[in-house]
Amino acid sequence: MRAALSPDLHIHALRGGLLLRASGRWVLIDAGQGLSISLRDEIAQKLHAVLISSGSMSSIGGLFPLLHRRAMAPEPTLIASPLTTERPAYLLEAWQRGWPEAPPLILDAIHPGGRLEIGEVTFEAVGLEAGEIEPGSPPQLTSAPCLGWSIRGAHHRVAVARRGAPSRSLDRLLAGADLAIIGIDRTPWPPSARPLRLSPEHAARYETSAKELWILEESGEPYGGPAH
Repeated sequence: MRAALSPDLHIHALRGGLLLRASGRWVLIDAGQGLSISLRDEIAQKLHAVLISSGSMSSIGGLFPLLHRRAMAPEPTLIASPLTTERPAYLLEAWQRGWPEAPPLILDAIHPGGRLEIGEVTFEAVGLEAGEIEPGSPPQLTSAPCLGWSIRGAHHRVAVARRGAPSRSLDRLLAGADLAIIGIDRTPWPPSARPLRLSPEHAARYETSAKELWILEESGEPYGGPAH
């Protein structure tokens, strides 16, 4: 799935993340598993920034392969990571220890309300929550903070929530967007007192919130086919 909202803002849905071309620069939202297959080498070399939404594998499971592919990149890798989780920082520290000769990383901790400006496009982090399974016997389902993204170009706004539970914060993020992109999760989970992820039924309720809605599986694949 792809959309060209304006000359300064193009969006591609990939396995493992979202690829945006903002004011001529390539930006990746999340580096999940599957990205090594879906992201072309030539684009990986030209990435300007990687925005991480959460500490889940759907957000950071493909970080090491991505960094390895950027071994010959002409500029440092800027990674904006949520202030509410230390997992991306732990991974990046391990990378720098194991591959000290690799190109440098710039890690920027971002909080809800924080902004990153790339040319004429502004990325604003929006605080959300999502469920996370804690290993154990039996496994426990807990709530964990994550980030959505409100992306503004010259004439359009894109709302992105690759993870998230139904909430007023999610409602506000999606409302009135020219394009809303939301992720669902259908893997088996332990029971919970309230929804901690979006189901296909939850996602369908947002069809009138934005002018156009993309519903993506956790892998990044379109839900129900390309026209969604």
